Amino acid sequence: MNAEALLVDFEKLLKSHDWYYAYSDDHRYWTAGCESYDKIEKMFNTLRDMGYGVESETLFKKYCPN
Repeated sequence: MNAEALLVDFEKLLKSHDWYYAYSDDHRYWTAGCESYDKIEKMFNTLRDMGYGVESETLFKKYCPN
């Protein structure tokens, strides 16, 4: 997969991620949120290793509510 396609997939994952999963009382939502965040971290690291650290960090900051 090329980096541009990976960046598109990364942005889709960021958009669909439940950023407030840690506050859920339902263990299923919490587990799904953990799995989704793990995918985000792995994809972020892959993009960084491919030389797209700045672009992936910019996207992350755009969607992460801090």
